[in-house]
Amino acid sequence: MASTALYLKDLGYVTGEDWGYEVIVPDGFDLLLATRETLRPVSFFADKGVTRVAGRMFPDADQQVFLYLPAGISGPAFLMTRNYLVFKAHNFADSYALAVAHLTDRLKGAGPFIASWPRKVALPDAHSASSSSRRSQSFVSMMAKSMAALARSASAPTPGSRRASACRRTALLLPPRRICWRKPLNSEPNAGGHRHDAIGLVISPPCFVSSQPLCWP
Repeated sequence: MASTALYLKDLGYVTGEDWGYEVIVPDGFDLLLATRETLRPVSFFADKGVTRVAGRMFPDADQQVFLYLPAGISGPAFLMTRNYLVFKAHNFADSYALAVAHLTDRLKGAGPFIASWPRKVALPDAHSASSSSRRSQSFVSMMAKSMAALARSASAPTPGSRRASACRRTALLLPPRRICWRKPLNSEPNAGGHRHDAIGLVISPPCFVSSQPLCWP
């Protein structure tokens, strides 16, 4: 236990600072603010009507936090501190980080979360799922054919050139259904007057795809 505590301390855990606070988000709140990409002071959310559950007070209005809605607007809401991100540095799964964080509170005598978790989730029926799958396959097939035609029309790099080795096949990890042009490795053309780039298409989320090397004037 001591070694784990030291490990979390080395990751940046601040002793005496809470991991987060269960809160109530008012109706009409801008949910685009529920992002962990930007930490804001507690006062920022308090001014917009966010309050702690059970009438509790925030200990520090200047503490940097972000709004987290693990089950959407219908479930519990939290203002998370940097200590929560330290838990995620140890294990990136939010389910793990939130479970560990809540366990620390329960060991100190705190009760369960105030807000209830949603129990009813509407799943897509077989017909809509099948239609979505067919549309996805059609999209992938169309884009694969377009990319193959583009690759065939591209000029080949000069054999043995330094740029030819830079124009090697590359594995790209991208979000689904997204085409990506990689930036040229440098702006200098090869002996044939071409610069090289690579294009990749992800056909299922997420997966690795070997991209075709492309040359363009």
